[in-house]
Amino acid sequence: MLYSVLAPLYRIYHRTVRTRVLLDDDLTMPPKSYRSGREIYALSETDAIALGALVIGRDFVALVAEGRDGDWATALLKGLGCQVVRGSSLRGGLRGLRGLLTALDESAGPAAIVVDGPLGPAGQAKPGSIFLSKYTGRPIRGVAAAASRAVVFRNSWSRIYVPLPFSTVVVACGDRITVPSYTTFQDMDDLAQQLSRRLAQLRSRARMELQRSIKGP
Repeated sequence: MLYSVLAPLYRIYHRTVRTRVLLDDDLTMPPKSYRSGREIYALSETDAIALGALVIGRDFVALVAEGRDGDWATALLKGLGCQVVRGSSLRGGLRGLRGLLTALDESAGPAAIVVDGPLGPAGQAKPGSIFLSKYTGRPIRGVAAAASRAVVFRNSWSRIYVPLPFSTVVVACGDRITVPSYTTFQDMDDLAQQLSRRLAQLRSRARMELQRSIKGP
């Protein structure tokens, strides 16, 4: 019963949050105007809740870790209309990636993967999204966020946060990262490190845009 009310409550909650999407060319727009395609959205767990405005109303395929927290996330995402594949780099990792490959082959919608889960280190991307891009031909797009007011779960490894109602959230979307089919495993590790740095840069851009929007012209 509790699982069934997660998605409706989340939709109501997100209507109270003022979200703007910041593109790589510094253009901003409301989430409803943002167009997503056959891309792999790479995010850090710390931003997962703040990025909800990009998920609602879109046919996402999402990789969710096993475990109780994953059960909550699965119920929420399915309630929002997403397709969920279970697995992580620790438990069911290979099964999860294979499931994602199959799901993405059958879906025209975007994918979402928490690149530093399930246990971090926070902000350090693992090669899973690189692997998916290599074998699906889909580009990776890093996303990060910043909130004007939020509750931070400081005891969690990711320091995941929940933007407070009536706060402002800026979601920074990076440019596309294309992974060639000839990419080696060593190249995947190098690209994962580049993605980690890119996500940190995007979070910094989101914070700068947030400060600018609060101060005004």
